[in-house]
Amino acid sequence: MKRATIDQIPSGNWRVRIRQTDGSRISLGGTFKTKEDAQQALELAEARRLIEAARSVTDGDGPLFAPYATHCIDEAELRPRTKANYHSLLRTALADFRDRPIQTITPSDMRMWWSDQGDHPTNRRNALWLFRKVVAMAIEDGFIERDPSLSKSLRGGAAHKPRPGFTEDQFLTVIEHVEPIYRVPLLVAYSAHTRLGELLGLNEEDYNRGLLHG
Repeated sequence: MKRATIDQIPSGNWRVRIRQTDGSRISLGGTFKTKEDAQQALELAEARRLIEAARSVTDGDGPLFAPYATHCIDEAELRPRTKANYHSLLRTALADFRDRPIQTITPSDMRMWWSDQGDHPTNRRNALWLFRKVVAMAIEDGFIERDPSLSKSLRGGAAHKPRPGFTEDQFLTVIEHVEPIYRVPLLVAYSAHTRLGELLGLNEEDYNRGLLHG
């Protein structure tokens, strides 16, 4: 549901109407000569509202991480399932920071957190991504100056296991055991390193005397 609308009134001017929590609408500060002026006024009012909302969840040392992060998530245009996943990360992987003022979280805290979350690399990577998004908003709002997670030891995300090798002899062994109709596509995919979508998109004109042209 849209929280605000911009429409033109009979005089030719433009107005901004904002939906309140009870469903009613109020006009924002008179009318505007152009739609662009109305849009700018709405963006300014929204920025002020976000800052005031963030300040309302502080303990005197800046915004607390969990309320501020919750506010950022709820204000973002995200699918319900995505929001639910982010809220879950706040309750679990990022629980150590829930009651901490954002500006008191240090690089040392982040390195310790990163190490403690090592048993869940995928969840850790997703939580770090969310943390950085929240911190980026806090920097934009002027609450902090630097992201405490920008440490070399936190770069690169989760460690990946080496991919298993697949030799030419192993591939040819597989080819011998598949139906003839599938052999040509498999040979093309293996030889040209094509993805499935690329393979399915090939046409006869992509071949010339046995050669595949990209």
